[in-house]
Amino acid sequence: MSVNKIRTHIEDLSREASEVTMDAKAFLMREMKPIFDDGLMITGTGSYAKRRAHNVSGVEGQSDTMCYQMTDCLNEKLEEKKRETRTRLDLVILESIKNLKERVDSLIDNLIDNSPADSGLKQKKTELQGHVRANLRDWEQKWQQQVATDEDANSEPDSDQGSDGEDDDDSYNDLAELLGDDEME
Repeated sequence: MSVNKIRTHIEDLSREASEVTMDAKAFLMREMKPIFDDGLMITGTGSYAKRRAHNVSGVEGQSDTMCYQMTDCLNEKLEEKKRETRTRLDLVILESIKNLKERVDSLIDNLIDNSPADSGLKQKKTELQGHVRANLRDWEQKWQQQVATDEDANSEPDSDQGSDGEDDDDSYNDLAELLGDDEME
């Protein structure tokens, strides 16, 4: 997956998340209707002032509850969007990893296919191919463990879960040693 495709996916997700809304007017009308309907039942002398006092009192008494209900509704929609976003980003990541593995696999195959007739060098390249594939399997397992760790630690944003890079450096050093300095070109 190209950088542009990833960027497009992220922009789409961001735009969709910003579109999480609710019809506040319809919600408030629905919640206030019983208050005003009860107010209309007040009749007789001074009924206007009594209705007005009833409506104001009812709205003031219910406004906190209505606001909490509105924010709860929006919160639920945002949580749903977050789950959806996480799933879609996981798919982007999986597709990117799959494409990367295919590219590396193709490059490794080309390394062997384009080997000179020198059997010693071909043997070293075959060993390198096996070593690179083993590293890819190790990296994939680490990625899967990292995803599981990230999912478990979503509530701990300050925890350090990143790789310190030592394993990656060791893998590179092993490859360089296997090939020897003169063959790294």
